[in-house]
Amino acid sequence: MAATRSSERWHRTMPLHRLDVPAPRVLPFAIGTFDTIGPLSRAAYPHRHTFYEIAYVTRGSGTHVIDLCRWPLRPPHLCVVTPGQTHHWNQREQVHGCVVLFDDAFLLAHPGDRELLRRLGEHPSLPLSPPDADRVEGLLAGSAASTPRNGAAPSPSSRPMCTSCWCTPTG
Repeated sequence: MAATRSSERWHRTMPLHRLDVPAPRVLPFAIGTFDTIGPLSRAAYPHRHTFYEIAYVTRGSGTHVIDLCRWPLRPPHLCVVTPGQTHHWNQREQVHGCVVLFDDAFLLAHPGDRELLRRLGEHPSLPLSPPDADRVEGLLAGSAASTPRNGAAPSPSSRPMCTSCWCTPTG
């Protein structure tokens, strides 16, 4: 019983990161490298999100800890973190690749994707075969190319991207 109360207290005090969007009517979505997303993309301390994070690791080594399970990175590697999961990176300076951040509003026009992401979150660390890595790279390149640069409010059904989003810790 004491251990349960202790873990509940720790969970309530753990940093909670939110995806902030400074412009009105812009969907909370960001895509970039670990470096362009910022230092929180390689956070070495346990934290949770209110949003989804997909990290495609192309280079480096280390460990991604998700819900207390340690996942060794063997690029090319896909990591999926769903809202509420606890995670952090070990040996994160060596990790390179692409990070995609978005919240539930981004999935409104595509409800089947929420279920797919939930299932991926049950097995959040996926080493990729070369053909699968090629497909992921193609999807990410297409997504990055379609990112609006003018700050226009995107339509939820077109799955646009916004580069003026960032992750901020709270709590």
